[in-house]
Amino acid sequence: MDAVLTVISQADFSNRVTLLSFDHRVLQEARQAVPALPTCLLIEDQLPLAEHLEQLGFQPTFLGPDFTLLTDEFLRLCSGLNLPIIAWTVNEPSDMLRLTELGIYGFTTDYPDRAAAVLRL
Repeated sequence: MDAVLTVISQADFSNRVTLLSFDHRVLQEARQAVPALPTCLLIEDQLPLAEHLEQLGFQPTFLGPDFTLLTDEFLRLCSGLNLPIIAWTVNEPSDMLRLTELGIYGFTTDYPDRAAAVLRL
């Protein structure tokens, strides 16, 4: 973790970087070292959101669930916490369009050309 934070600091990328991790410990260590660094907790399981946040010990800047976990209830919980969602890894245009219509903050994809076409970028 120290090496990553050193590179971010030396390259002066701190205002353009968000640290994403599935591992709560990575985000906890980063928060202790650089409290202002934006973080994104990636989620791939069915554990309740409250449990993830309790394990993390703080509210990350963003939440990064597998896009298949995005139910109406999950979206309401995140909205109530003012927790923007960046879903991962959304590769099918129909899923990209559906998520965009749900109003999530963003998504990651292996196919930026597809996203550009769907979003008309």
